[in-house]
Amino acid sequence: MPAYFSIFIEFERRSLTQKTVGELAFYLRHAGLSFRDGLLAAAGMTENEIISRNQLLLDVDFEPDPEQEDDYFQSVYDLDGFTSVRGFFLNNYPKNGSFAYELLIPEDEIINEKGIVMRGPAERLLRFLMGVWHMPSVQTIQTATEMKGELVPASEFGKWKLPAANPYALVSEIQLRKLPEGYFDAQKFHVGGIILTNLNYIIM
Repeated sequence: MPAYFSIFIEFERRSLTQKTVGELAFYLRHAGLSFRDGLLAAAGMTENEIISRNQLLLDVDFEPDPEQEDDYFQSVYDLDGFTSVRGFFLNNYPKNGSFAYELLIPEDEIINEKGIVMRGPAERLLRFLMGVWHMPSVQTIQTATEMKGELVPASEFGKWKLPAANPYALVSEIQLRKLPEGYFDAQKFHVGGIILTNLNYIIM
């Protein structure tokens, strides 16, 4: 099974409305993602059917049980330059007051076997992340490889808790103030957003 690269789009639970899932679908399309099909239990479903099901589960703060089959419906997308993208909601830690939408891309399409981030894919990825950031309720956007990083809720940011940026994370200016210096290159962009680039990665 191939290794996957993860994109975590984090939301605060208190920001959830009855339109959140549909709005996310809109901003994903705006950023360049194109719905292809549902996956597993959602295979053959329309995007609207998947949106309705996932909105219903988020409304009741559904927490998946690994022993049960019930879960949020998954989708498969197309994104320019990548062979496939799979997306699904994560709501495994409601006590943190946040949930996320995770997107999976084959890791070797972004980072080569030497651990170097390939510039072309990295630039396409960053344009996509910046497009998603336009959604007002997005808290953070974080990235992880299969071996490095996992979503760190923005509420936990601090000296010992850093956002997953492998190689990028998008945070707000307010969130940036909670982070120590020396780990990231930080650049301002659209409406108070900050692009964090992990200084431990080579991009070429």
